[in-house]
Amino acid sequence: MKHIFIWGFITLSILSVGAWWAQPEPVDQRAEQLAFFLEYADHDQSGTVSPTDLHEFLEALDRNNDGVISRNDIDETTPWDEAELIERIIDEFDEQGDGQVRPQDFDRAFEFLDRDGDGLLTEADFPGEMPTEIIWVSDDNPVRREQIRLFNRLHPDTQLTLDPQNQGMEKVIVQSVGGVGPDLFDAYDAYQLSAYVRAGIAKDLTDIFEERGISIDALWPGLLPVITHEGRIYGHPTNVAANAVWYNKRIFDEAGIPYPTDDWTWDEAIEISQQLTRRNERGVIVRFGIIGNWDWKLALFQHHADFFNEEGTRCILDRPEAARALQFMQDLVHKYEVMPSAEEESALASAGGWGAGALSLFGAERGAMAIGGRWWLCSLRDESYDHLELGAVRIPGLPMPDGTISHRVNAYGRGTLINNASENVEEAVDFLEYMHGPEYNKLINRQADALAPVREYSYTEEYLHNPDFPEEDYNEVWRSVLEDAAAEIPSPFINGQTVQRILNVQMDLLRANLKSGEAAGRDAARRINEEIVRTLERDPELREKYFEALERGAEPAWDDEADAPR
Repeated sequence: MKHIFIWGFITLSILSVGAWWAQPEPVDQRAEQLAFFLEYADHDQSGTVSPTDLHEFLEALDRNNDGVISRNDIDETTPWDEAELIERIIDEFDEQGDGQVRPQDFDRAFEFLDRDGDGLLTEADFPGEMPTEIIWVSDDNPVRREQIRLFNRLHPDTQLTLDPQNQGMEKVIVQSVGGVGPDLFDAYDAYQLSAYVRAGIAKDLTDIFEERGISIDALWPGLLPVITHEGRIYGHPTNVAANAVWYNKRIFDEAGIPYPTDDWTWDEAIEISQQLTRRNERGVIVRFGIIGNWDWKLALFQHHADFFNEEGTRCILDRPEAARALQFMQDLVHKYEVMPSAEEESALASAGGWGAGALSLFGAERGAMAIGGRWWLCSLRDESYDHLELGAVRIPGLPMPDGTISHRVNAYGRGTLINNASENVEEAVDFLEYMHGPEYNKLINRQADALAPVREYSYTEEYLHNPDFPEEDYNEVWRSVLEDAAAEIPSPFINGQTVQRILNVQMDLLRANLKSGEAAGRDAARRINEEIVRTLERDPELREKYFEALERGAEPAWDDEADAPR
């Protein structure tokens, strides 16, 4: 077994490093775009291109006269070279990632390329040398392109390049330890951050942030666990989210049911969901009242149930509040039948032809409501979802045993970290400082890539009412749920992937109605606490910190002293 692990690690290392070295040579985006405009937009061959020339160039390719260049300008009569030109323009200058290039996109590109500021693009604007290239390993969301282009325009001597091919915690660690890692990479939760810090590849930015005046106090509090570890700062968040309920107004209108309001409770939500659930002639549910990505974490937060005690020394999913939360999620599926089981969700996806996932099923109108985040708008703004009449409302309130109503939900988001071995730390810090500034934060809110990480930018008229999308009158909802959102606090004494693996098994059994909420929470807590003990037995340094916490009064992961780590 040991030999299999060693060879597996060696193979992963070779593949990861090989994938890095196989990347194409960097190119200067400024030089490529300038050459493109000088070749195609210089109609009189004068060697100069003005903003007017660029607008005329766009108008000439706008075959359907809708004011933008898009694939709608290509039909069977379009010459192949012109079609290729349109495709290239969309690929290069589509700032919003929606398949359209607008006049203002060309204006921003002009400002970026006019290095000497004379109001014309000429050969004199070609950069004299290659900018410093920094690599960011992150997901390939189309909106990421505009975020990168904006940074490159603001920092013309630096060229940020996205690498979506080398994602994955193991890949990043192996490449970084091998000296060929990226300059920047993302942590998707506090467990990943902890792994990167313990591997020695995440740079401590605490002092650098203080020198630059980057204050994490300006961030949404729910984001801090994904960028801070044991009191030190290791990154900057890219965005932040907390879930609410999307609903299809047309379905409510057809049923004659008033739209939900922010003061609704789960009792009301269940009653409404049952009214909106539809069955076919065989009694099979073809539209559920509410769908979601089996959001049992949200239920835990709303019931004020935590994964671990405050010190992280013991998993406490065996407590009564956790049992109530998990049973509540199971009841939505099997008692009230307003949310699909895993099998029903797969059947709906196969019947609908929209693919899997709550967003796709909601788009196919397999659910009247759906639990999701503002980042769904990155997809819902696509014309393929135009048939939906969208509304959004806070998660229903949950009556608590003490008579209060709980609106507590979980916050989530990504943090971008800097490789400790990067040779371009200054440029990488520039990127994180950009993430803290107005240009980036306003862009995130405009794109609806969740919410901006710096809190103040979501308290503006610009955020509430985007003139490009006047029908989106629910933006206040997303910031209000964040005001009640709490962060998931991990345990420093166990690997997060181990925790997730144990939880996935128990939650699958819960969703399948093979275990009660109490049994699933109890068994998850037992297995996680056993793993904490095993971790402590393997790591003397961690064991020392653990027993120091016990001396301060923390509860151990074991009930019987005979089960303590040795």
